[in-house]
Amino acid sequence: MFSGSFSSSAEIVLRTSAQGVLDRFLSEPGEGRWHPNGFAVFDLGDVEGLGQMRFHVWPSGIRVALEGQPAIHSHPWDMCSLVIAGCYRDTLYRARQFNVDEPGRLQGYSVQFGSGDQGDQLCLDSMWYDVTAEQERTVTKGSLHQIPAGVLHAAQIPLHTCVATLLITSKFINLSKLLLLGDGNFDKKSYVRPAVSVEELDHLRADLMNVLMIL
Repeated sequence: MFSGSFSSSAEIVLRTSAQGVLDRFLSEPGEGRWHPNGFAVFDLGDVEGLGQMRFHVWPSGIRVALEGQPAIHSHPWDMCSLVIAGCYRDTLYRARQFNVDEPGRLQGYSVQFGSGDQGDQLCLDSMWYDVTAEQERTVTKGSLHQIPAGVLHAAQIPLHTCVATLLITSKFINLSKLLLLGDGNFDKKSYVRPAVSVEELDHLRADLMNVLMIL
């Protein structure tokens, strides 16, 4: 697990920032891009001494995803996240590593992150993995969840639901903790994250306002 100082400091910042971030997004959202796993990402800049703040939205009915993109993955940073709308669900996994393929095993991948039009580069790992689900989590609006660097997980957000989270990723990055696990036939080596269009952004905002009114 990551240090209590990051966790407690990140929680304070997230809770004090949440309403302002949401109000600004609903009135005048900035530029966003679609993550390969299908949710919209809005970068909100640095939080001094902690890391990067981001706003993630899974809008109902829309998932602009890369076909075949591995869902199970780990991060090279610690992450602390507050659910702002809807109900976030994910599964945490543990994995055993092998140097040969067998039925049911997943291929390992690493990523070299690009920026803008440069695109992310996906690289094959030489190893294969057996994965086992360890914990299924349901995190309701106003609750916090944490994902330490290197912990394998996959979000489980149904297409018909809208979820939004505000999160901080730690300043310290350890690229050896980054891993994606997926189909060995997945051969997409480079991917430029598409911008969230004006029409999609309008849908995101309307979707969020609807969910917040219901709640």
